[in-house]
Amino acid sequence: MVETHSPRPVLLVADDDAYDLSKIERELSDRYGKGYRVVCLASAEMSIVELERCKADGEDVTLVLAVQ
Repeated sequence: MVETHSPRPVLLVADDDAYDLSKIERELSDRYGKGYRVVCLASAEMSIVELERCKADGEDVTLVLAVQ
């Protein structure tokens, strides 16, 4: 899930397994969603694009999880 710019820092997750990604997104959103913008993407390439966008927009990225 990708949201528009937010003042909250970003937690970014990349995982190509849709089931695992859904579980991780749900867990992170439930636990940290009030204080962080949780972004979960299905590929490393999409995540790199999102990181570049965050940088361009001046957003803080607090955590990146890349699952192999």
